[in-house]
Amino acid sequence: MTMKAKLFSEKCLDSSGAGISGAKLYVYKEGTSTLCPIFNRLDIALSNPLTSDVDGEFTPFCAGDAGNIKMKMENRL
Repeated sequence: MTMKAKLFSEKCLDSSGAGISGAKLYVYKEGTSTLCPIFNRLDIALSNPLTSDVDGEFTPFCAGDAGNIKMKMENRL
C-alpha cells in the first residue's frame, strides 16, 4: 500500500539534549480532542499515544488520511 501522508519521526529531549525514555506522544486530528489512527511504515496500526524508547525516540509514524494533525508530547520529569 502506498503511504498517503507524511512520515513523522519525533524525539523527546531534556534541556541538555539527552533523550527522555517513557515520554508519551499524542496525535490528534487538528482542532479536536480526538486521537487519530496512526500507522508505521508498513501500514500497521500503532497505539496512540506512542511511548519513547530509551533514547527518547518514537516509532516513525504517519496519520493516514487524518488530514491536518497536532501532536502533544508529555514526559514525567
